[in-house]
Parts: sequence; structure tokens; C-alpha cells
Amino acid sequence: MGRLAYTLLEHNLLDELRLSVKPVILGSGTPADLIFREATKQPMNLVDTKVLGGVVNLTYQPAATVRLDGWPHQARAARSGRRTSHTRPMRRRRPMSTTRGVIQTETSAEPLLIRLRGEESDAGLAVVEMVLDPGGSGPPLHVHPTHGEGFYVLAGELTLQIGDEIVSGGPGTWAFAPKDTPHTLANLSGQEARLLCVFAPAGFERRFERMIAEQTGQQPPAELSTAERETRAVGPPIAARA
Repeated sequence: MGRLAYTLLEHNLLDELRLSVKPVILGSGTPADLIFREATKQPMNLVDTKVLGGVVNLTYQPAATVRLDGWPHQARAARSGRRTSHTRPMRRRRPMSTTRGVIQTETSAEPLLIRLRGEESDAGLAVVEMVLDPGGSGPPLHVHPTHGEGFYVLAGELTLQIGDEIVSGGPGTWAFAPKDTPHTLANLSGQEARLLCVFAPAGFERRFERMIAEQTGQQPPAELSTAERETRAVGPPIAARA
């Protein structure tokens, strides 16, 4: 407060006091080091202010940013190298007024889209939606020691391998590979396929964030996540054995 406000307050002449609150972080290191794990940089916007018993609660949410990613296999945007609509910021997610959470009310034609990040689920879950082109051989057979991975087919037909079993299925097909279970997928059909990839717990979605950053000229995450570092290939793609 300024000198005038203190004088008015001292002589009981102040009818109302309004304070503008700006967050201040105490400690060593950068704000990214202190707030976000692995120094993730995320612009934040103030979306709500509530007063509870003299305590001001300020609610910040991530600013609308481009969040596109995909595997380095047959994901359409990653392979083509052309400028796509992903270079535009996504429409902002609907703010939650009473609690934390994410609501997305619109469908999307984007070939690669992060639906849920670890920062939005207390690191418990991440969801990526993607399109695989016809004839896409997919990634090598691989395992994730840090998390399980699920696949849910939204459109088209995908060939999925979990362990030694290989099946092909259309919309509604669901497969899940627990930790350390060999798995992969491919689009061996003549039409594109859309699916949801679910990571539990989260972490591997950072690979997709890294790719979108590289494709759009943004700064990629500084370090590989543990999920990325520990993932390892244990065999060839499905197409190579078909």
C-alpha cells in the first residue's frame, strides 16, 4: 500500500481496501524448477478469484497452446513434413468453475491431438488421439516398464498385438498392455484409422509433445521423461512379419 492509504487507515477514513495480489515464489531456482516437474514451461492465465474467510484463492489454468504430437511412425502430420492446422492454437478447453478437470465438447479432425496430459491428472493418466495412414506399419514391438498402454479404435481398422496375440478390429475394439508386456499396432487396411492411446500412469505423452514442438518450431521439453527413457524395442513392427 502507498503512504496515502496508510494515512487514511490510521485516521479511520478508509471505507474500503482493495489489494491486488500477484503470486511470488520463494526459493532457489527458476519458477519452472519450483512449480513444474522436469522444468516444464507452461504459460498460465488467471481464470477465477474467490475469497474464503479473508484468504484469496487465485485459479490459474494453462494458456491455450499448440499441443500436437505423434509417434515417429506412420502418423500423418509427422511423416508429411507439411504445415498443418496444428500450427494454430487449439480452441481453449472449457474452464472448470468449481474443481479441477478438463472438458472438451468439440470433436476434432486433427490427425494428432493430446486429450489429457499428466499435469491435468496428477500424473495418473494421459490420453492421445491420433490418425494412422493406410498401410502404416506402426512402431516396433516394444515394452514400457513404467506404465501400461491401451488402444481404443474410433474409426477404421487397426491390427493390434498384445504379447503373442495379434488381432484386427474396427470401431469399439479395445486392447490393453500392462507394464513390461510386448505390444505394438499397425494400420494394414486401405483406409486411415483413428484411435485413442491411453497411458497409465502418465509420462509417455511427453514424446508427443516433443514432436509437436519440433514440427511447429517451438522449444521442446528439456529432458526425456522416465517413461521415454525406459521404453525399449523387443521386436520388429507387425508389417515386417506379416
